[in-house]
Amino acid sequence: MLESTFRLAIHLMLPLIGSIAMGGLVTAVFKASTLIEDCSIGFLGRIVGLLVFLFFGISYFNSQILDFALRIWSG
Repeated sequence: MLESTFRLAIHLMLPLIGSIAMGGLVTAVFKASTLIEDCSIGFLGRIVGLLVFLFFGISYFNSQILDFALRIWSG
């Protein structure tokens, strides 16, 4: 049971971390190409990456967690 819990956590978090990293990468390329040195722009890309991922991936999160809960509680 503990192994499947960790496997689900990793399975759900890796795409989220990847989307935030891609948002940060896009922001870094934008900052480097325009030579803008504003600290708040760095957070903007990560937040946009998070929001886009949650918009498109929340149903997947929900179904995976629901399936896991049903497997755990059904025995």
